[in-house]
Amino acid sequence: MIQPIWKELSNKDSWTYSELIIICNILYIFENEAIDPMAHRVFRELKKYEGYKAADHLRIRAIFNYCTLLRVHDRMAETRTLLVEGLALAMRKQDTFMMLEYRFRLAEIDAVQGKKEMVQLDEKVRLYLLGLLLIGAKKEVEDLQADWEKRTGRFIDLQKEVETLEGN
Repeated sequence: MIQPIWKELSNKDSWTYSELIIICNILYIFENEAIDPMAHRVFRELKKYEGYKAADHLRIRAIFNYCTLLRVHDRMAETRTLLVEGLALAMRKQDTFMMLEYRFRLAEIDAVQGKKEMVQLDEKVRLYLLGLLLIGAKKEVEDLQADWEKRTGRFIDLQKEVETLEGN
């Protein structure tokens, strides 16, 4: 389903803002060989819309989706600089959901690279996940818990907190 969309859009000299929205939201789906040219094109196209309020949020999402694509293709180490950039932009835009997602992914890199003590990272991740729970992102929390366990072998149990939040 994605390939026909990409085939049509990739042949265009320039993308409309609507087309850019589509590409940014499916960016993480592409195959390994298309990653770098695709991302280069997306970020070049995004520059045309700098200064537009909605474009900043689209850039936040595009950076995150590109990092997801890199991570899925075992290129996690390349994502740190982009994640820091995306986090700074999300903080400027006060995008709580994306701030927490970015912070989680940075902690994940630290865990994989052994840069910090796991107990300290577990506590940070626990706080990020609680923040996501508080803003109603329960499904995302479950996905991130599974990611954390897969990468680190450690499970962050939030059942008590979920029960407390659901009881109110």
